[in-house]
Amino acid sequence: MINTYEIGDRVRISTATPFQSTAGVAFDPDVVTFEVKEPGQDTVAYVYGTDDNVTKLATGDYACDVDVDTPGTWYYHITGEADDGENSGADQGYFSVLRKVV
Repeated sequence: MINTYEIGDRVRISTATPFQSTAGVAFDPDVVTFEVKEPGQDTVAYVYGTDDNVTKLATGDYACDVDVDTPGTWYYHITGEADDGENSGADQGYFSVLRKVV
């Protein structure tokens, strides 16, 4: 079932599972990026360590808070990249934003 929010809500996008090394151990990638696509707008990238709305919750586990102001379906893609090129990961999803009715 799709998660649904109202205009004006702050939505927390997070990794479904922590980033894992090729050995299956949770690790922190060198770069963690959240790409968010608002309906009718260009994709915006938020990067851990650069943007204040991206936070580290635990080893390999990150979140991005987004204030939603446009109705429709929002899409996101989360990537983690390590300098060694072997340890990386990705996650993606979407959610719906509705106008307030009351």
